[in-house]
Amino acid sequence: MKPLKLTVQAFGPFSGTEFVDFEKLGSNPLFLINGATGAGKSSILDAICFALYGHTTGAERSASQMRCDFADMKLLTEVTLDFSLNDKRYRITRIPMQERAKSVGEGTTTQQSKASMWELDGSAENRLMVSTSVKDADKEVQNLIGLNVDQFRQVMVLPQGKFRELLLADSKDREKIFSQLFQTSVYKKIEEALKVKASDITKKVDEHKNQIKGILQSADLNSEDEITSELKQLAPSLEQALNLKKTAESQVKNAEKSLENAKQLDAKFIAQAAKEKELLAHKTNESLNEQTKKTIQLANVAQKLTPKFEAQQNTEIKLKTIKVSLDISSKQRDEAKTKLTNAVTQLTVAERDHQNVALLQKQHNDLQQYLKLANDLVAAKNNLNVSALKAKKSKQSLTSALTNITTVKSNIDKKDSQVILLSNEVELLPQERVKLEKLLKSVKDRETLKKLVTDLNQLTLNTLLLEGKLNDSNVNLTALTKKAKEVEYSWHANQAAILAQELNDGSPCPVCGSLAHPQPAKAVTAGSAEGEDPTMVSKADVDAAREQVVLQTQARDKVKAEFDDALNKQKVKGSLVEELTKELTTEQNMAHSSLNNSDQNSVNGSDQNPDPSLVSANSVDLNVETAQVKYQAQLKFVNTLLATKQSLEKLKLELLNDKQTLTQLETSIVELETQANHDNEQLVIATSTVHQLEQQLPEEHRDAHKIQAEMANRVQTISALESGLAAARTNKESAQSTVDQLEASTQALINQLTVQQQEYEVAINAWQNAIQESTFDDEISFKNAWLSEVDLSLLSQQVEQYKSHLDTLKGAMAQLNTELKDATKPELQNLTEAVTELKQAFHQKDNEWRALEERNNQLLSVQKKLKVAHQTNEALEKQYQVVGTLYRISNGLDGDKISLQRFVLSVLLDDVLIQASQRLSLMSKGRYQLIRKEEKAKGNKASGLELEVDDAYTGKSRPVATLSGGESFLAALSLALGLSDVVQSYSGGIKLDTLFIDEGFGSLDPESLELAVRTLIDLQSSGRMIGIISHVSELKSQMGLRVDVKSGPAGSEISTVAV
Repeated sequence: MKPLKLTVQAFGPFSGTEFVDFEKLGSNPLFLINGATGAGKSSILDAICFALYGHTTGAERSASQMRCDFADMKLLTEVTLDFSLNDKRYRITRIPMQERAKSVGEGTTTQQSKASMWELDGSAENRLMVSTSVKDADKEVQNLIGLNVDQFRQVMVLPQGKFRELLLADSKDREKIFSQLFQTSVYKKIEEALKVKASDITKKVDEHKNQIKGILQSADLNSEDEITSELKQLAPSLEQALNLKKTAESQVKNAEKSLENAKQLDAKFIAQAAKEKELLAHKTNESLNEQTKKTIQLANVAQKLTPKFEAQQNTEIKLKTIKVSLDISSKQRDEAKTKLTNAVTQLTVAERDHQNVALLQKQHNDLQQYLKLANDLVAAKNNLNVSALKAKKSKQSLTSALTNITTVKSNIDKKDSQVILLSNEVELLPQERVKLEKLLKSVKDRETLKKLVTDLNQLTLNTLLLEGKLNDSNVNLTALTKKAKEVEYSWHANQAAILAQELNDGSPCPVCGSLAHPQPAKAVTAGSAEGEDPTMVSKADVDAAREQVVLQTQARDKVKAEFDDALNKQKVKGSLVEELTKELTTEQNMAHSSLNNSDQNSVNGSDQNPDPSLVSANSVDLNVETAQVKYQAQLKFVNTLLATKQSLEKLKLELLNDKQTLTQLETSIVELETQANHDNEQLVIATSTVHQLEQQLPEEHRDAHKIQAEMANRVQTISALESGLAAARTNKESAQSTVDQLEASTQALINQLTVQQQEYEVAINAWQNAIQESTFDDEISFKNAWLSEVDLSLLSQQVEQYKSHLDTLKGAMAQLNTELKDATKPELQNLTEAVTELKQAFHQKDNEWRALEERNNQLLSVQKKLKVAHQTNEALEKQYQVVGTLYRISNGLDGDKISLQRFVLSVLLDDVLIQASQRLSLMSKGRYQLIRKEEKAKGNKASGLELEVDDAYTGKSRPVATLSGGESFLAALSLALGLSDVVQSYSGGIKLDTLFIDEGFGSLDPESLELAVRTLIDLQSSGRMIGIISHVSELKSQMGLRVDVKSGPAGSEISTVAV
């Protein structure tokens, strides 16, 4: 990842919008970020880290705390970073949660955090990757770069005070960083897969052991040996039970067979009784059957006479039908003759009326001529109206154009005067805008001054409190110092007393050498609490008193440092207040002088001054509200002038349009006059045409509609006469045809009636002779005996069924009597009870056999299941011998407790340390090299990735934590640079082509500094971008590429220096 352009807005110390164009520094620059303390150098790194991850480099402040206090409330805190990665360019913009001014109304509202990301693919809108989601942006950045925020801080940004974290990280933390950098997650996945596989095998082994126990428990067994033993015991009992069961089963079958034979015999006795009863019942219907036979005989005789009876009936029906048809035909013939007489009369009338058709046709032709003239007259009158309307309209257009020319000329004169007047007023706008900008700056300066004064008051109060604490601390220190001296004096006195106890007269004093000892020293006791015995002062008491003095001195020094810091901040803030106050005072005095001169020069000038309060101040006024009132008044006046300017522009545009309109009107006058003359000529022609047509056409025939109606009437009358004559002729011919047809049909019916009468007489004679010759007395007895074919068939079937059923019953009775001749009816109850007792005995034997058989099968099934379970368990144990061993080794549970991934990373770390040690040896003048600690850690702590430093001066290795501040910086720098080399050489998917170093160079001596810079130059020449933040003056003189950060009272500014 390489930054291309950074844009910060209201972020950190930057109140406005600032840019850092890294591309101006070159493709792979080594540059210095330079500026005073607190100017915002580290904030540039914070902005890069915030743009990518939403966090600052040091993580001491949250994103919402990065808003600049000097920024305008309407200006949102926002950071945008353009960066390149793998030959692609990206842009990310982040806005943290913050308070902003409301869009409508007063007050503030909460702006929620959001992030957007694009791929800069060269298109007009670029490819949007994330719209507003912060989580999506975090995920996208981490996927692209391959580092989370903590890893980014440790390998690409060495923030202030954080450069030793990667150096001092333990194995676990360093494993997380390196596994992400070198993409060794596949080895971790192997560890997890082996762990899961081994755990699965172990679980299955346990499950099979439990399964074996469950199999034995299901059969109420404690061991597998009991299965074989119990099977041997069951074999004879099972065979005996099976034999007993078969014997009982055979007895049951024999008894059931005897019972079944008895049931069949008993059923035959029951059937014999039933058949006998049925036969008696059937014989009771014999008389009815004989009567049915007689009815069938009469019906058969009647069937033979049926043809003659039906012939007589048919001839009678035909005779009646012909008579009815003859009556109807006679009536229709008479009616037809009457209609024929009427049709002849109507035809005579129609022929007389048809003689008027010629006269009506002539009238119709005359009306056609009048209709043409009437239509021409209507068209001529319409043309006359159109011509009159055109002539009137052209005349009105000409008159209106002349009037418009007069009006437009008047408007042009008026607007020319207004333009001159408004132009004079607008000339004041530039100088009034300058005044407005000065007043706006004055308001902002006063607001800044107000905040600075508030801060100064708070700092002053804090300084007074710290001064009081410092005075108290000094008093305590003086008291403790005095007490410590007293304790020390007492201890020395006690030591002298101890020596004095050893003095004897005549022997020299070891202190002064005197032989005489008139006043030997006496022991001094330390002051003790009331009621306690005084004690001798010891050396421990002296040390304790001195320790209290040291502790109080340290506490006093800490308070003094806080006081000095607060006092320094108070002075800085006071100087800012004094500087800004002086600036405002100077500006206000100059403004008053300018306004006074303006008053003298404009006594007779314009009266449109914005506000008298702006020119009447005689003293310095630093009040914010007063400045705001003056600003609002001036703003109102400037807005008035702007509105006047807009009115002037609008008026000029209207004036231009009016002049164009005047030119167009003057051009159109000639065309309008020509059109008016032409329209008058057309009007005269149209009037003449109408007059000629009115002379040719009579008054009563000028209405075309009436003419068309009369013509239609004539056509309708002619058509009615023609159709009436044709209809009368058709009607007469139709009536004549009908009469002729009816005459013929009536004569035919008369002839048919004669023939049918003769046939009827023959048929009736034949029928009467047949009755007399038959057994029937008359026609009524014939009809009573006659039956239809269906009824006759049904009666015959009844007789036949009766006879058949009687024969069947007699045959069945004869057979049953033969079968039961020597048989006796059996006792079924005794036989049934015997079968029941035998079945009960069989079920008992069967249950005994089944219990033994089920137990035997259960034992055999358990034996089979155990065999399969043992085979499976053996296979799992063989599998675990391989997988379990690999799992313990890969997860670092055996030996040196180094996992597979940590082993791979240790090899990679060795490569990193080779590169890092080369640079560290160069920068430490051959003294130090970084090595990996290979001995096993104590307890269960992970090991294999800890670092040590090999000191060539002592020939020993020691922890990296023992290095000094400057040495730690060089070691951390070497490690970061070596890591960058190895990661890129392995192409682990992560490209570390950028490094930012925040401070640390101040801890180096000049020679080490030169070596460090030379190392960075070598690294930069290999294609890396390196940015350094430092106060070291030597770096500024050595580097021509810089990003300068300059602080000011209203915020910091950024500039890029590329020499």
